[in-house]
Amino acid sequence: ILKQELINDLIRILICYRQNCSPNSSPQQLILPEYLKLLPLYINSFLNSDCINGGREIPPDDKSYSLYFSLSCTLKDTNSMFYPRLLDVLSMISINEQINESQEGYSCEYCLPNGIIQIRSSYERLNSTKIYLLENGINIFIWMGKQIDPNIYYNLFGNENTDQFDGVVLDHLPSIDSQLSISLSNLIAQIRKLRCRFLRIYICQQDHKSEYFFKKYLCEDRGGNSNNNSSYVEFLCMLHQEIRKNLSD
Repeated sequence: ILKQELINDLIRILICYRQNCSPNSSPQQLILPEYLKLLPLYINSFLNSDCINGGREIPPDDKSYSLYFSLSCTLKDTNSMFYPRLLDVLSMISINEQINESQEGYSCEYCLPNGIIQIRSSYERLNSTKIYLLENGINIFIWMGKQIDPNIYYNLFGNENTDQFDGVVLDHLPSIDSQLSISLSNLIAQIRKLRCRFLRIYICQQDHKSEYFFKKYLCEDRGGNSNNNSSYVEFLCMLHQEIRKNLSD
């Protein structure tokens, strides 16, 4: 009931905007208010989240915690929960200096190293030769592409055996004396300071079972429960179809 009410409210908002602010626009075009362009994205992500649509694989305690967290967290935490940040870890290598643990070299508002690349939260945008960090305000996931250079893996974990850390949950990364390891560890420390909680680190590899929960938080995709969820593009198409149907009645 809640899901359908949210969708109906969103449709009514967009219909009212179209009728009163853009009456001459083409029926074939989906019109979104300038300051509400992200509203469909966040609503779809909320509807696909564990607190609303968690499947059988989500324990009741975890689902209750997700619901409690969504109702009690700050605006910034809500932002990261329903649109987790997905960062290209290797883009830090292009920064000449190591990212230190102080605020120097960071964007103050979002606590990101200056120069690091943030990409849209979709699996099709991932490169199998890279490493990505996803944080949703509750956990941190480090995703390893299946074609990653073994030297990069060694510089991060001190071991070229890619299966050793697959599916492992860590409090801290291994202490390795390399630019990549130090910069990533300091980035994680800064994220934890921003969130005011100790986010645990989940290591997952491409095409392994361990990446299931990582993929759940790619909010522009369908997520884990693909039978009941819709991707962001599918959700927009559904909204457009319903708006056209209501306007033609």
